[in-house]
Order: sequence, then C-alpha cells, then structure tokens
Amino acid sequence: ALAYPFIIVLFLVGAIMTIMTYIIPKLEPLFMNTGVELPFATQALISTSRFIQGNFWAIIILVIVGILSFQAYAKSMTGRRALDGLYLRIPVIGDVYRNYIIVRIASTLSLLLEAGIPIIRTLVLTGEGSNNVIFHEKIEEISRKVQNGKKIAESIEEADPEFSVFTQDFYQIIAAGERTSTINKVCQKLATQ
Repeated sequence: ALAYPFIIVLFLVGAIMTIMTYIIPKLEPLFMNTGVELPFATQALISTSRFIQGNFWAIIILVIVGILSFQAYAKSMTGRRALDGLYLRIPVIGDVYRNYIIVRIASTLSLLLEAGIPIIRTLVLTGEGSNNVIFHEKIEEISRKVQNGKKIAESIEEADPEFSVFTQDFYQIIAAGERTSTINKVCQKLATQ
C-alpha cells in the first residue's frame, strides 16, 4: 500500500531537484534582464535554487545520512513499535493494513489449529507471523491469558478492551466460534473474506 506513494514522492523529489539545479539557473538571466522588480515568490524560488546549487553535495550527504538513520531507527524495537503504530493510525490505509494483518492472523490460526498444534504454541507462532510489533505484543498477552485458562475471545477483550488493535468484528467472530466449538472453521472463513 505504501510502495506506490513512495515511488511517486521519489520521482517528485527528483523532478524538483532537476528544476531547481538546471532549469531555474538558465531562466534566472531572463528574469534579471527584464529590469522589473520580481515578485516575492519568484525571488524565493531563485534564492532556493542558488542555495541548492551551492550546497548540492551537502544536501545529498544529509539525505543519505537521514535515510540511513531512519533505517536504523526502523530496525530498533522502539522504531518498529512507533512505525507499526503509525501505519495503523493512517486514515483509510491504517484500516486496510489492520484488516490485512487480521486476515493473516486468522489464516495462520486456522492452518496451525488444523495441523493439530496446541493453542498456546499456535498463538505464539501467529503473533510472530503477524509482522507487526503491536499485534505481536497483544497476541503474546492473549496467549498468556489463555495459558492461565481463559478463552481466546475473553483474552482478546481483556488485552484490547477498546478494540484499538483488533476489530470488534474479529472479537465477535472468535467468540461465536468458541461458543459453537468451531473456531478453526471461523478462522478459515475470516481468512477467505
């Protein structure tokens, strides 16, 4: 979901850098020869172009250092938690991302339960397979509660009472599956929706 906007932004930055370093400097003499006082926006554009030309390599180095710093931050646990939380809060995209993870969780639960793996181990593996720190931490909490004798739906409700991570629909479907003892079939249906 984020790859396409990233590519567009990358091309946009490339186009702006090309305009600022090649096109504006060639147009600058035309503006200066008119003898008319240039509007503030045009003066700011020319000044920005001069700044970029004079500090081009410093800007490139700064961008590279910024990207490497961001990558290091994104690989740290604090960074992953912050970014995963941000992805879940982005309007529209966050809901799509949350639903994608929930479908992935339901699919993994279904496959592992069908394979006969014990529920605690299934929950642990499902959390690891979610590829989202926030979901992973919630599922770990749920697995601890299930290990202490609680049902999955009850554990979800206690671990996420405001349904900020799991959706209320997911909780209700799991609860219905537990009542009818068909949680595996419920997870299969969730995974195919």
